[in-house]
Amino acid sequence: MHSLIGHQIQKKILLNHFKEKKIFPAYFFYGPSMIGKKTLALQFGKLIVGDNILNLKVYDFNTYLEDFFSVEKFQEVKRQFYLSPLGKSFKIIIFDNFEYCSEIIQNALLKIIEEPPKNNIFIFISQFDIAIPTLVSRFFKIKFNALSYKDMESFIQAQNKGIESKILQKIMIYSGKKPGLALHMLTDLNFFKKVDIFLNNYLKIINAPFITRLNFFEQYLNTEDKSQAILFLDILLGFLNYLIYKNPLFEFTQEAEFILKAKSIIIKDKSVSFKLLIDALAFRTLP
Repeated sequence: MHSLIGHQIQKKILLNHFKEKKIFPAYFFYGPSMIGKKTLALQFGKLIVGDNILNLKVYDFNTYLEDFFSVEKFQEVKRQFYLSPLGKSFKIIIFDNFEYCSEIIQNALLKIIEEPPKNNIFIFISQFDIAIPTLVSRFFKIKFNALSYKDMESFIQAQNKGIESKILQKIMIYSGKKPGLALHMLTDLNFFKKVDIFLNNYLKIINAPFITRLNFFEQYLNTEDKSQAILFLDILLGFLNYLIYKNPLFEFTQEAEFILKAKSIIIKDKSVSFKLLIDALAFRTLP
């Protein structure tokens, strides 16, 4: 866990739980995407299970193209909770992207967490705070924030010690202080170039007429892959936060609010019309 850059308080809390042998049956990690929540959950889980790595399971709710977590499928997964862990270890069950979880399955999970199976530890990971208030009392909640610029610089340099200063600065800005996004840019040069073009084009349309904004958002958001659309909105949010930090103009703040709201709509409403959403972003008239 010490190898993870940043999140010092979060790591200290979890290490104390482990050392004092006071591990909670359910944890809830929440905060911005791609900042290390899942990485820390995996490291914490591996610390607990030791060599019994088969006792560590990860499920991901972010599945748009196939309904992995249908009620029927969840019943299959649920049965695994009640199987005894291998050896004398605990069983760690991680649910990633919990913000995509349907209310039906959230309620089903509540019933399980009220009387958790013996030696099971659940870790839920979400961009947002928990949706169902009755679940809150069942979790040990840990909030995560984006890394500091100093930690981000250390992370990028640790991944690429010979990185050019100009590229380093661009990735610092473009990643929005998110290690996962920075790593994506560092390992995929084509993706980095695409982001570079995307944000330079965006600067030209912030105050442009409606039709110009519409063409821009259609180019990048008119896709059936909602995860890809959310990724570009995440990049825009990080970039806008940087612009606001450098020059807190009302137009940047207003734009960031619209982008954040659009992202939230996509996540919470699987049936959302991208055509209407693109029009709304162009007009700045989200509901």
